[in-house]
Amino acid sequence: MTVMDDTALDVGVLERLVTDLGDRAFVASLVGRFEGLLERRLHRIAASLESADADAAMDAALSLRASAATIGALELLDLASRVEDDVRRHDLAHAAAELPRLHAAAHRCRDALGSYLERADG
Repeated sequence: MTVMDDTALDVGVLERLVTDLGDRAFVASLVGRFEGLLERRLHRIAASLESADADAAMDAALSLRASAATIGALELLDLASRVEDDVRRHDLAHAAAELPRLHAAAHRCRDALGSYLERADG
């Protein structure tokens, strides 16, 4: 397993996708889509928690968790799972306390994805 920036990104997940799909350009577009939707997903989680909408918070956390797993964003996957667990236990305050860590992890993930794409293009 090749991990960049601690657990921000498991590059091996992306490389397995390239191998399985046989299309590096498609995987790069998948990464771009993930990056493009990341802020929206984080905003949905925050807004849902702020409005105490547990169903919407669960949906948003699941969306982030699934997409993070798909591209190997391990830290985001872990934090989204924690938010999901908190929401499932109806502890929205604890879930909201994870938001700063989620945003920091998203920043590290974007940096790691950028580095991956630069190397993949080179």
